[in-house]
Amino acid sequence: MSDKIVIPTKDFDKYGVSVHAKMMKGTFEKRFALRSKDGASVTITQAQCADYWQTAHSHKATRELYFVWSGALIYASLCEGKIVLNTYKAGEFFSCEPGVAHTVFVDFGTVFGTTKFQLPGFEFPDYKLEPEMDKLLHDIV
Repeated sequence: MSDKIVIPTKDFDKYGVSVHAKMMKGTFEKRFALRSKDGASVTITQAQCADYWQTAHSHKATRELYFVWSGALIYASLCEGKIVLNTYKAGEFFSCEPGVAHTVFVDFGTVFGTTKFQLPGFEFPDYKLEPEMDKLLHDIV
């Protein structure tokens, strides 16, 4: 068994890691994140308001892994021009591949995490908004 070494938050940047906390405008999500210099991140999100869709987007080379601690998420992806919906509850997880337009519908009080990591040879950020998908989802749920 190895001994634990506690690194003070103020020293994280020495190791290429930064800590972020913010509340999102509009949805009032609380987000807490650890990010590495290469753009990889782990974020915990706490939903603070009524049910809502996040903004639809895609990534050129970033993979996202979602995990649900409590509550539920509806994952929406755009495949060949059609919306595909899947529901995930506490204890479940799912991933999104690069190039797939996607978003999540967040139930009130849901707590979930996302891990983002990128294919080799690409630069962060590679986030692209998908407003057409947002329009398609407007009347769903």
